This record gives sequence, C-alpha cells and structure tokens, in this order.
Amino acid sequence: MNELINRLTESLGPAMSSSIGHALVGVIILVVGLFVVRLLAGLFSRLLSRVDFLQRTNPDGSVTNLASPIVSLIRGVLSVFVLMAVLQHFGLTDVLVPLREMVNKFTTAIPNIVGAGVIAYAGWLIAKIVSELAGIALRKVDQQIAERTGNEDLRIAGFGSGR
Repeated sequence: MNELINRLTESLGPAMSSSIGHALVGVIILVVGLFVVRLLAGLFSRLLSRVDFLQRTNPDGSVTNLASPIVSLIRGVLSVFVLMAVLQHFGLTDVLVPLREMVNKFTTAIPNIVGAGVIAYAGWLIAKIVSELAGIALRKVDQQIAERTGNEDLRIAGFGSGR
C-alpha cells in the first residue's frame, strides 16, 4: 500500500509532495476506498439477496431480510480497512495500534463464528428430524387412542406444536 502511495505521489510531481498534496492524496485514498467499499457492499447485497434461507417470512406476513445485517458488517469491516490505510498514509501509527488489535481479534474470531454457524445449522437439522419423528410417533399414538376409545376427536399430537 505504501509503495502504491509513494508511486502516486512521485508521479504527480512536486506539487503533490507538499503538505497540501499529501493531504489531497489522503482524501483521494479515502474517497476511492469508500467508493470501493460501497461497490463491494452492493455486490454482496445482490449476492446475498439471492440466498433463499436469508429471507424469512414471519407469521404476520412480513419479510425479515437477514442479508442486511451481514452486508452492514461487511461494509463496516471494509470501512475500517480504508480508515487504516488513510491513517497509515498520514503516519498516525499511534491511532492505528488499537484498530490493528481490533482487526486481529476480529479475524481470529471468524473461524469460531463460522464454526458456531455450522453447529447451529447441524442442531437445527437434528431438531427438525426429531420433530418430524415425534410428530409421526404422536400421530400413531392418536391413531391407537382413536381405535381403543372410538373417539376420533381426542388428539395429543397437537400438544407439542402449539396448534
């Protein structure tokens, strides 16, 4: 990154190596970086909007879009990287230390987050299978109760489902 900034400063000549030029290069880095962040966030938004399981329909008919928080997280992380590049350009390394530590902690937490997501998905699948098996068993119990009592209206299969 520093090499790219140095090449840009050298190619723009002596006017850009002054204080105003240095500040202008920092602003250019910020603007271009935030523009790239906006483009990438839009790309991720379009890609994640096509993932069906991120679109939830609530019982009241409203739709919850789970892609929005993910895109906001991506936008925030990328913005932090842009700000780090701008601060590095201006030589504000003391300010960068906490940001670098935060980014390091976040990147070390990503595998744990992915692992937790996989475990949650596996748990959801197991719960769905157990729920279907319990429903089948309770319907069989309902059938046996109806045969023994002769009462077709007596059902226990609906107790667990809230229906």
